[in-house]
Amino acid sequence: MSRKTKKKIQNIITIIVIIFTIYTFVTEFMKESRAQMHPNQIINEKLEGEMVIHYIDVGQGDATFVELPNNETLLIDAGEVSKEKLVIDYISRLGYKKINYVIGTHPHVDHIGGLAGVINHFDIDHVYMPKVSTNTKTFEDLLLTIKNKNLKIEKAFANVYVTSYENFSMYFVAPNSEEYIDLNNYSAVLKIDYKDKSFLFMADAEKISEDEIKSDIKSDVIKIAHHGSAYSSSPGFVTRVKASYVIISVGENNQYNLPSKLILTRWEKSGAKIYRTDKNGNIIVKTDGQNISIKTERE
Repeated sequence: MSRKTKKKIQNIITIIVIIFTIYTFVTEFMKESRAQMHPNQIINEKLEGEMVIHYIDVGQGDATFVELPNNETLLIDAGEVSKEKLVIDYISRLGYKKINYVIGTHPHVDHIGGLAGVINHFDIDHVYMPKVSTNTKTFEDLLLTIKNKNLKIEKAFANVYVTSYENFSMYFVAPNSEEYIDLNNYSAVLKIDYKDKSFLFMADAEKISEDEIKSDIKSDVIKIAHHGSAYSSSPGFVTRVKASYVIISVGENNQYNLPSKLILTRWEKSGAKIYRTDKNGNIIVKTDGQNISIKTERE
């Protein structure tokens, strides 16, 4: 075999190896991307029936329980540690012993404080949290509880889908970056689309996170960020959301003087009707995907 022929064979082998390496890398990358985008099965059917969202009055904190149209359930945060029994009792009165999806939006005690107790009490399928930690006892207790229940934490990050049907999807639109200075901006922001209606749950995301969101965030109902703080609900964000109804989870006569008058005015001028847990108590939103009704504990 001539030296020239050997060289050609070597070149061909090198090209084959490179092509195989690229193919393997791309295949694995696509698998990983699909797994991130759709960690659970995409179900090729349509949902019918009612979805009920309970914005639970936990004082100065957040706790939202959702009865999904497919009879599954979702809990977003659970207020302070002192509110865990309130949240457990509320969900139990609705007749549930299992929560399919639990989201701890970010490691501030007024959001994740009651989650350890809730996770201990109910059967849980999935736990979603952003990739950020803190050294508080509350956060460490939550991690220990999750471990002791043989659960794993699934990463809450933009474009990660929790579940999806033909006419229903539940997915994160934030956080969009891996690192922030303020814990609030790690907030797991969830969007639910059901037929013609959309719902947005902002946790404590501030303007930095709002500006990073590239997804369509137009929503009929929004639980606004940070208990109505002026660090969130920027003018551009309010314009993008175009909400008809605004929910504010906030404590009565709280020391932070929330919600901000500036933010209340901003949402009111946008045409949204505002509901507040400090004034209305528990707020219950019902939808069949085409219509929305809202009832409050203190009409």
